[in-house]
Amino acid sequence: ANNRPFCVAGVAGVKLIKHQRPALNLTANGCTNSGNITVDFTTTSTTTNIVGGVFADCDYKPQFATVVNKEDTNGNSKRTSLIEMKKCENSGKITVSNTGGASARVGGIVGRAYCTTGDVVVKYCKNEGDINLEYETAVAASQAAFVPQIGGVIAIVADGNADYTTTVTNCENKKKVSAFNVPNKTQVGGVIGKLSKGAEAVNE
Repeated sequence: ANNRPFCVAGVAGVKLIKHQRPALNLTANGCTNSGNITVDFTTTSTTTNIVGGVFADCDYKPQFATVVNKEDTNGNSKRTSLIEMKKCENSGKITVSNTGGASARVGGIVGRAYCTTGDVVVKYCKNEGDINLEYETAVAASQAAFVPQIGGVIAIVADGNADYTTTVTNCENKKKVSAFNVPNKTQVGGVIGKLSKGAEAVNE
């Protein structure tokens, strides 16, 4: 079994910022994908594979940082980063099959929007490609180590730290989101599959 996630996307499959880098601000503005994405995860996994039409995973967990420009809830200075995705679009069809029973997060734009040391902002992003997650059998689905998430724009919007905010603003999905033979607790949303506590989704 594989214990490391696969990250697959139309523009950037790996994490947007590498782990050991200092805290940084990063903006992805106007990135687009029009190609179809087809993935078949054939091996079992003890983690969750991530697929996004534009980006797979924007997680950032640095071991150290040099930017100190924000205070935490106790008034102490802290290391901070900003990951911002604006006006990104996907029009390609996303098809994910799980013949090995691994868990998956599948989003039209981003698989996972998450940062433990800073804010994440996703604005004016649009998906116009069908999204489908399917397990080969119900037995394979029952082997999933974690609950899968599927979203028309983002599979999961996570809030990694009470001192930071993950915000999704004015994003839209215009295509079908479907799931077959998935575990009973699978989280599916037209725009966001799972919105974690502390994260925000707003229309301005």
